Amino acid sequence: MSENEKKGLQAMAVCMVAALLALLTFLSYEEAHKVRFADRRVGNAITMYSRTGKKPEDFRVEDFAKVEELVLGRPSLLETLSDIERCVNLKRLEIGVRGERGWIPKEEDILGEEGIARLERELADILESCGQLESLYIYNGNGTCSLSSLEFLENGKNLTDLILYGMGNLDYSPVFSFSNLQSLMLIGCRVTDSDIGEIGRLENLCALHLAGTDITEMGSVVELEGLELLFLNSTAIAEVEGIEELENLQWLDLSGTNITGLGSIVELENLELLYLSNTAIAEVEGIGKLENLRVLRLSGTEIAEAGELVNLKNLEKLYITDTPLAGNEEELKLLREALPDTEIVTNGVL
Repeated sequence: MSENEKKGLQAMAVCMVAALLALLTFLSYEEAHKVRFADRRVGNAITMYSRTGKKPEDFRVEDFAKVEELVLGRPSLLETLSDIERCVNLKRLEIGVRGERGWIPKEEDILGEEGIARLERELADILESCGQLESLYIYNGNGTCSLSSLEFLENGKNLTDLILYGMGNLDYSPVFSFSNLQSLMLIGCRVTDSDIGEIGRLENLCALHLAGTDITEMGSVVELEGLELLFLNSTAIAEVEGIEELENLQWLDLSGTNITGLGSIVELENLELLYLSNTAIAEVEGIGKLENLRVLRLSGTEIAEAGELVNLKNLEKLYITDTPLAGNEEELKLLREALPDTEIVTNGVL
């Protein structure tokens, strides 16, 4: 073998060793960055919401940073949420189901005491690890996820959007310590007047949803000067004293409440949507002052005459299904002539 041939073989051997080392380095990197999810269902959700198009077995550590939102179903199906802590850029997390009328959950659908305790611990860890988390939605549809405490929320100081659905008798005070909160929904929760005594502290709140709660009065809600949307439907509220203080209010829902008159609602000059369906309201005196009103729902009320409704020149939709007014052709004619561009709904939609 000539000297040149020897050198060629040596060079080839060096290249093969280098290639082998590179392959081993790559395989080592791949193994180190390959993800082993603690919970298969959570892993599937994380993979899907990473928008990488990968399968769970191809998911890598660096892909966690691509997950900005995550929607999970019934927590009773999940062994652990610990994988979520690695989603450092997570901004929105939704857990649980809203449930449906007539649906009777099976035992395996309902998260038990141990599961609830684990869920609350892991939510506290998630809120601490995921510093960019802004929106947290937790649903207790048909009693499938009945939280026992809201102490875990103490780690969620950066939250701007919070939904608690169908929760029971809890200490809701942790909710009112979030100075950054802009939207709060406590839909169907066993929230009482005393529970929301400190709600005025939420000075940045723009939207408040208390539908189906146990409140009976406005209380400190009138201190929320920046409020633009307020939903009090399906509550026992009978009066809205002080509501005129909410000068920025654009949407007010009082459907299914015990109110009997408009009161100071007519002072809300910026109001655009007003829902009063299924209440005992029989007159709308002063409503003509609401010049910016675009949608008005009066279905299921005792309204019998057009009255000041004819002055709502910017009204786009008027719902009067199941009212004496809907069957009064003379008054309807008056309405249609005064509001030719308004869609007047007299049947079907409430």
